[in-house]
Amino acid sequence: MTSVVRPTAVDSGSPVAPERSPNRSEDIFSHLTDSIDRSERKRPLGPVSNFTVEQLPHCVAEIQRSERPNGAIKAFGRSVNAMIGEADYSGLLLRLPQCDFEIAKTDIQYLVNCTYQMSAFAGLDPSDAELTVGAELSRLASLTCQRQPSVGVLSYEDMILTNPVQSDPRLYCLGAVGVEERDFCAGHQLIESELQSAMDALLDLRDLGGADASRCLTQCVARLESAQDVLTRFEDHMSPELELWLILGDAA
Repeated sequence: MTSVVRPTAVDSGSPVAPERSPNRSEDIFSHLTDSIDRSERKRPLGPVSNFTVEQLPHCVAEIQRSERPNGAIKAFGRSVNAMIGEADYSGLLLRLPQCDFEIAKTDIQYLVNCTYQMSAFAGLDPSDAELTVGAELSRLASLTCQRQPSVGVLSYEDMILTNPVQSDPRLYCLGAVGVEERDFCAGHQLIESELQSAMDALLDLRDLGGADASRCLTQCVARLESAQDVLTRFEDHMSPELELWLILGDAA
């Protein structure tokens, strides 16, 4: 299981497209505030989505600070499963339109990934981690994979392509590090957009009769250079706290 993502081109066979980012490369990691303006709430699973957006980062921080993290993560798992058991989320999940389902899947996978990740942090063995994830959350996660086959863990698609990072992001961290985490995701969305533009220019050159080869190649190179600039900003501006979180997620 992993929560770390690496920049790759959008899979042309996937119906999912990243949320278009208004940020350009110079804006990445240049935030002047440690809060996030959630201008448009996207909460397809109601209380479960609200919990993922509003409470999950606080729960992560509390578990990390706890003197008994193994007890804290088990309590977290029980509370999540109790919340899911209070309503017919399975039925809701099956009825959602595709655009809302994709965000709902991201919510569920963030909860699953966090539970496993914090279980590893607390030193739980794999069998105890499975019990901590719980039957209700596992059932919802399995249902998302039945409706839309996927890798079954928090994926690049969940964290970047379907995460509404510009309006109502799903995050693990609080404060300035949370804003930086949001920018990390927004940067990957920008990379996806630039790589897609580069590929579109090459496809125009291949498919359009009389296409201006010089213009197409110039556009392709410019978009690749822009994507590279975003990667450089990751290297230069990402804080040690966020890097540590991503490393821990990769190890988990």
